[in-house]
Amino acid sequence: AVQVYGGTFYQKVPPEYCAAGYEPKENADGTWGVVTETTYVAQIGDENKYTTLSEALTAVKDGETIKVLAPATVDMAETYEITGKAITLDLNGQTVTWNSSAKNMIEIGTDGGLTIQDATDAGELHFVGTGTTSYGSGINTLGNSSLSLTGGTVLYEHGEAGYGLNITGSSTFTMTGGTVKIAGAVNYAVRLASTGQCQLN
Repeated sequence: AVQVYGGTFYQKVPPEYCAAGYEPKENADGTWGVVTETTYVAQIGDENKYTTLSEALTAVKDGETIKVLAPATVDMAETYEITGKAITLDLNGQTVTWNSSAKNMIEIGTDGGLTIQDATDAGELHFVGTGTTSYGSGINTLGNSSLSLTGGTVLYEHGEAGYGLNITGSSTFTMTGGTVKIAGAVNYAVRLASTGQCQLN
């Protein structure tokens, strides 16, 4: 069997002829070669794929869905803010490990929305807090924002007191599936504060 590991060709190398872990790539001069296959961990729409979940989180627009394709790690020192747009994170049976020293790892602000879904229910969004500030959260909601959990597991782990989900202001939290868990010194899985609304089905 033919297995192509390298070389230069005048036509695209059929993918079935590429060695395991390689894919065809067009060169700048119009010729073709093969390169190490790119591993994508996230996708938005049918064509936009990303090698890191952080890139997808930066690129996602209102109404779009980030589909996790492989186990992914997010390392952020600052809070990831969702304001003025509603997005969906499809765990797709994968595990996302989110490491952050921020007090609130994700914060949904004015006119913001986040839906976490997972048709397999085997996916997990695992927040790991590395900061020293107490009473933070994995996800914090503000104003008129909304958070929806339809599948998968959200786990908030921290060495300080805090909340897995902190629903504040006039925001809403809807849970029709999935699980919220806590670990370490975290106090509550879900905290409903102020005039926040919670609907569990």
